[in-house]
Amino acid sequence: MKQLSFATGLALAGLLALTGCESAQEEKSPSVFLSMGETITQIEITHQEAGQTSQWVVDGSQADVLWDWVLELEYSPAAFEDGQSPGDADGGETYDFRLNDKEKGEFCYVINGKADCYLLIEGDWYTVSNPSNPPVQEPDSKSLTLEKVIALSEKGQELTWDDFEGYPYEDIGSGLYIQRYPVGESYYLLIGGVPNQKPFYIRLQRVGETDEFIDIRTDSVKDFLERWDGK
Repeated sequence: MKQLSFATGLALAGLLALTGCESAQEEKSPSVFLSMGETITQIEITHQEAGQTSQWVVDGSQADVLWDWVLELEYSPAAFEDGQSPGDADGGETYDFRLNDKEKGEFCYVINGKADCYLLIEGDWYTVSNPSNPPVQEPDSKSLTLEKVIALSEKGQELTWDDFEGYPYEDIGSGLYIQRYPVGESYYLLIGGVPNQKPFYIRLQRVGETDEFIDIRTDSVKDFLERWDGK
């Protein structure tokens, strides 16, 4: 698992105020509690497990249930040596929560075992003393198909990261963001670039043929498929 680093803004103020974790509150400035009464209307979830990443959004009653679960968590500050934090462990599971579509309003719940769970808030680690799985159900995610890739390719240069949201992928980048999406049994899609910017490339590639690919924004997907499937 990659090392984690997330920032939590004022939208998380109520989390510390309502958990009854006095030791955690003593380390926080009172100013962070100013927005603890803010209504949580939407929570974006990024779930990572076994190298697979899924993203979806909950709102309404689902967001209320999830936020109630957050407020009931009991936790205390924890210190770790460099390279020894829960985020450095292999084989763990993480849930990243982003509140109300805000850049600052984000925290992470790390599951390294049934009774071995942690919170990462504003870059600080906390051990959870009453761990449980978040009350969320990942929506049925369907992998990309060749038909969907053909349809998406019609957008050309207008394609963005958002067009692929919800499809399961594997993060294989190091420095550069590179997401690999399976497309059936014989193909996969590679999207590389920087988040919140136009992708550097969106490549359709055949499994086992690393030098044979096209950028679906500029090349014909149908011609590419006919060249291989016609062999």
